[in-house]
Amino acid sequence: MIPVLPSLLRALLRSFFEVLQPRSEVFPFSLEDELLVSSERYLANFPRFFTWGLTLALLGLNIATSALLLRPVTFRGLPLSEREALCQRWSASRFMPLREVMRLLKILAVMGFYEHPRVMEAMGYRPDEWIAEVSRRRLETYGEEIDR
Repeated sequence: MIPVLPSLLRALLRSFFEVLQPRSEVFPFSLEDELLVSSERYLANFPRFFTWGLTLALLGLNIATSALLLRPVTFRGLPLSEREALCQRWSASRFMPLREVMRLLKILAVMGFYEHPRVMEAMGYRPDEWIAEVSRRRLETYGEEIDR
């Protein structure tokens, strides 16, 4: 059973995923909700303290936004362009734990993104067809040896 993340953590992750998911003319769609589902699936396999640490890091980043921008605002409340600028700043930070949190968020976004069926179809990646073709070729080539 996959634990459901608290609503605040889901909202924070969603606001980061809006920034961190790959975007191009090939991928013009948004998958934030699907990325949340896949992140919950991944995080369910980590020790509980890991999820707690991620929660604390996200809450810290959400609150630290006010101090960095010198105005009363949270990360979630920023426009997309300002969130993108902050994510770039944090990803290039000299403070290694901050870079690692950003790296983890990017990994969660990218893993969930590229395993999504819409993305695989947009890339022309059809593993079932490839597996069927390879299986057919191997059966033709090695069929007699398999039957023995």
